[in-house]
Amino acid sequence: MSALAIVLMILAAMVFVALAVAAAVLCSPVVLVVDSARAQVQVRWLFAIAYQRPLPGAEGETRLSIAGHTVPLRRRKPKRKRAKLAARRARRRKAARGRFFYRCLRNRAIRRRLFRQLGRLRRGVFRTVEMKRRRVRVSFPDPALTGMLYGITQFGWARWAGIEPNFTGENSVFLEIRLRPHRIVKPVFSFLTGLPYRAMFKEWRASSARAPAQ
Repeated sequence: MSALAIVLMILAAMVFVALAVAAAVLCSPVVLVVDSARAQVQVRWLFAIAYQRPLPGAEGETRLSIAGHTVPLRRRKPKRKRAKLAARRARRRKAARGRFFYRCLRNRAIRRRLFRQLGRLRRGVFRTVEMKRRRVRVSFPDPALTGMLYGITQFGWARWAGIEPNFTGENSVFLEIRLRPHRIVKPVFSFLTGLPYRAMFKEWRASSARAPAQ
């Protein structure tokens, strides 16, 4: 076997492995779990990446683990001398973005195209979302109201929503949502390719220009 044939076989094997890895990454679902009883949100992907953080207003730590190994998450604190300059630049960027969005919303052509694309993106994303598990445990202070709710849960829509009345005083929500990346590529690509970039760029240049000195 010649050296060229060996090189071609190695390249073909590398391409095959790259395609297999890409297919595994795109087809593996991203699992989002919201558990109010534990006051935390979890995101899992590829059976090896896990991210966890507390719900807003709840106490807890934010953790990221890859293949069972915890990755430290630290926020870099800016130096005191550069803090004022960074804050000033952040305010300028925020003001420029605000002017840009305002000008885009005032532009009728951009506004109509943007809302149409957002509607298509919303419908496309909703089609890719799969609600795997849902559980809503409800308990009212008045047992009579809880009993009435128990009667309502006998209907199909209530059982589909996962409503579970209880008399123990527990009120919690548990949701498990799965999203497959390969299904969301198409609506995101369609959204990005349908935006009026030329008109938006003109509005960005106009919003970024400084006001003339008086």
